[in-house]
Amino acid sequence: MWPPSSACTLKDIFPTSRWQLPTRQLLPLLPKTDKQGGLATAEKLLQCVRAEEFPRAAESQPGGRLTVSFGITEFPVDSKNIYELLNLADRALYAAKKEGRNCAIAWEGPAPPTE
Repeated sequence: MWPPSSACTLKDIFPTSRWQLPTRQLLPLLPKTDKQGGLATAEKLLQCVRAEEFPRAAESQPGGRLTVSFGITEFPVDSKNIYELLNLADRALYAAKKEGRNCAIAWEGPAPPTE
C-alpha cells in the first residue's frame, strides 16, 4: 500500500536497493499521481531519510547527515513534453537545494517558451 505507514525505513520503501547508487540523482515516476500526491510522497521519503542512520555519513556528508531534495512536476499540467517536464523538475530540484536542501519543491508557473 502506498504511501507506507509512518513507521518505516527506506528499506521498507525500496527493499531491493543496495544503497550504493551510481549517480546522485534518481527519477521516481509516480503514475496516476498529481502534484500534491508527489509532494506527499516526497515528504514521506524525507521523513524516512531523516530517521535512517547511514554509515559514514558523518564523515562524508555536509553537516554529517544525508540529505535529499526533490523537484516535482506533473504531466500534463506542467508540460506534455517529456524533455521539458524533466527540465522543469530539475529546476524545481535546484530551487529545493537553494532553499537549504532536505525539502521538496513543486514546479509552479508556466513552462519556459520553447525555441
